[in-house]
Amino acid sequence: MIYRTGYFGVERLWLSRAISEMSRDGIIEFKGGAGRITDISKLKDLM
Repeated sequence: MIYRTGYFGVERLWLSRAISEMSRDGIIEFKGGAGRITDISKLKDLM
């Protein structure tokens, strides 16, 4: 099985988990189907 690295350096299967963790950590938030970065410095630390 071949996995390709996708967004945020994670495999596509784990992207949902990575987004959920960022939301839990207060880095991003979702309201009404739209996403918003709430802490740009934490997001930059992940990259």
